[in-house]
Amino acid sequence: MKQSKRINRIFKKKIFFAVLLPLLATVLLSASLIVSHSSKYSGGATVFTVNGEPVSKDEFMNVMSGLRANVFSYFVQKYGVTDSAKFWATSFQGEIPIEVLKQKTLDKMKRIKTEQIVMKSNGIASDISYSGFLDKLKAENERRKKAVENKQAIYGPQQFDATGYYEVLHGNRMEELKNKLADKELLSSDEEIKNAYDENKETMYKKIDSIKYEKIVLSYLDEKGNPSPDKKKIAASMATRIKEDTNKGLKFEDIVNAYKKQDKSDIEYKGMAFNESTYKTDVRTYPQLTTTLNELKNGQISDVIEESASFNIVRVLEKSIPSYKTLDEVREQVKKELTDKKVDEFINKLVHGSKLIVDNKAYNSIS
Repeated sequence: MKQSKRINRIFKKKIFFAVLLPLLATVLLSASLIVSHSSKYSGGATVFTVNGEPVSKDEFMNVMSGLRANVFSYFVQKYGVTDSAKFWATSFQGEIPIEVLKQKTLDKMKRIKTEQIVMKSNGIASDISYSGFLDKLKAENERRKKAVENKQAIYGPQQFDATGYYEVLHGNRMEELKNKLADKELLSSDEEIKNAYDENKETMYKKIDSIKYEKIVLSYLDEKGNPSPDKKKIAASMATRIKEDTNKGLKFEDIVNAYKKQDKSDIEYKGMAFNESTYKTDVRTYPQLTTTLNELKNGQISDVIEESASFNIVRVLEKSIPSYKTLDEVREQVKKELTDKKVDEFINKLVHGSKLIVDNKAYNSIS
């Protein structure tokens, strides 16, 4: 009888281990997967919340990485510092780079999260968590990889990093939000568009002046097309004398012909036109000359202008009467600029009134 009871207890223990242990293992595994998934996708500890929406440490660090260069430049320009191992923790007249960087990140993230909340309420983004962003990043990079493999055209890099795609995704969503708000809450009336056009007409909608001008060019390039220090000295001296000649009322072309007879082959006379069609090229190649042309009046002569390895003197021959793009021509541009301004003011109010709760322990752990 005792033997039978002993066998029965052993049998029950076997059943317990055979049934309960696998069940326990399943529970533990599930818990492990939940923890693992949370650890992998939550982005770490919450640094702060904006109206209840969390900003994880990983999201904070991602945005912070994009601001490092800006903060470093600030300290270089203000204090003349150089990079070093201790730079970020060193105090410069009370300003510590890492603390300035963290504060700038906090300010920027507060605005970004506020904008994301508005996006969510307007159906632009259903998920504004960092884990949702990482899912989108993964999907986008997989799409780009397949496109490259199939020899399809893609715009931008073959693969995005987190910082780059964060900015791109947020920028695209903001454009979508602006378009939506422009047709609803922030719709601009015809009167508002007209007033915005009138206010910015002189600075934004003025047409490029059409200018006919002549110039004397003294190049100091050598035979190989490289700037020559010796030729530059000669050209600079000549430019000074030529400027005096122009002040005496001598004609540009006559001045050049006279110098050419003295075998001054690097001097040249040009009759030129500056207008809408030449503007982009001229601004890129001769920015200082272009600025000077716009400042001069009919008949006025410039001082000596040095750029593009040459000395130049210009005289305006004829300048068109200022004209402006009509409201019909720029209506959509005015509407967009007005919407941008309205959205900016709208977000600023929301940011100012948003509730920010910072987890000091998580925030202070960032370095």
